[in-house]
Amino acid sequence: MFKNVSKYFFTIIFLSQFLFSANVDAKIFTITKNGDFKLRKNVIKEILLDYENYCNQGCKYKLTGIESIKKVEVVDANHMFIWTYVDNIKQYKYFSYIEVVANDLNKVTIINTYPSWEEVDRLISSYQLSHSTPFVSGETIWTIEEKFDSQGNWSHTNVDYFSSFYASFLISIFGKKINQNLEITANDLFQDMSIAQ
Repeated sequence: MFKNVSKYFFTIIFLSQFLFSANVDAKIFTITKNGDFKLRKNVIKEILLDYENYCNQGCKYKLTGIESIKKVEVVDANHMFIWTYVDNIKQYKYFSYIEVVANDLNKVTIINTYPSWEEVDRLISSYQLSHSTPFVSGETIWTIEEKFDSQGNWSHTNVDYFSSFYASFLISIFGKKINQNLEITANDLFQDMSIAQ
């Protein structure tokens, strides 16, 4: 009897260590992308903030796997909450908080994060929309910077994209598919800007 208990005990310890290490190694998904565009800073900013015109098909801007995005609460021109309906690996819907930071005259940053749980509860209650995402947390940062030549004339605008998501182990086992979808999202957004040039 003791041998059986001992065997199960060490099996549980082994599995716990395996799951913990898999969670640490596989739960962070990061995508980076950079590109130059012949569009002014404010035009790119307007494209990226035009959330309600993004969807999988039939919208002004294509975003694979996105059924719809709604601006549910606009605090001011630089702060808002949006709600996204995704139909990709699975169907899920979630709130995001958007902040626009004007770093200087030539540079602006758009930050997309998950709201605090207190804010999520408030948004669910206020707008009767669900919040259920496979990710524990997530952040997307767009850095848009105008570049000038030696004579001080505008040359182009550089766009830098950084996206990082943290998933539970049960979701992270689909790591390859998750990475593919995040890359597709980044490529779609850069393609939308390219078409607008």
